[in-house]
Amino acid sequence: MQDKIVIKPDYRGVKMISYILILGSLMTCAVGYGHIQNHPLEDLPNGEVEIIIATPNSHGDDISVEDYQSYHDQLRENNGYLILGYSLIIGMAFVFVGSILIRLFRKEGVYIATGGACIAFIGGVLGNLRFKEAAIQHLDGALVSNANLMTYVCGSTMGFCVLLAALPLVNAGARMALTMPKEEE
Repeated sequence: MQDKIVIKPDYRGVKMISYILILGSLMTCAVGYGHIQNHPLEDLPNGEVEIIIATPNSHGDDISVEDYQSYHDQLRENNGYLILGYSLIIGMAFVFVGSILIRLFRKEGVYIATGGACIAFIGGVLGNLRFKEAAIQHLDGALVSNANLMTYVCGSTMGFCVLLAALPLVNAGARMALTMPKEEE
C-alpha cells in the first residue's frame, strides 16, 4: 500500500502572510517618510541632536552638536536621506499593494510584493551605506558602530521581507491557495 501525502490549500497561512506584509509595509513607510523629512532641513534641531549624542558622550565618546550637524550635512549632500527614504516608501508601496492582492488570493500579488521588497532591500542597503560613510567621516565611537549596524539591520530586515513575500511561491499549500478558488469554510 502506498502512502500519499495530501496537500490542501493553505488559506489561513496566505492571509497571515498578507497581514504581516501590510503591517510591515506601513511601519517601513513611516521610517522612509522620516528620512525624507530630514533631507531639506538646513540643520537638525539642537535639542534633538543633544538627545542623540547624550548617551554616546556619557560613555566616553566626544561628539559635539557641530560634528553631528556635519554628519547631517554630508547625508544631505550625498542624498543618503533621499535614497533611503524613497526606496523604502516606493518599495513598501508595492509590498502594500501586493499584500492586498495576496489577501485576495491573487498570485500576481506575490510578484508585486516581492519586487517591492527587492526595491526596498537594494535602496535600503545603498542608503545605509551612505549613512555609514558619513558617520565614519564625522562621528566617533558608538554612532559609527550604530550606522554600521543599521546597514546590517536594514539589509536583513528587507531580506526577510523579500523571503516572506516570496514564500507563497515555494510553499505548496500556499501556492494552491493562490491558484484554486476558495472553498466556503
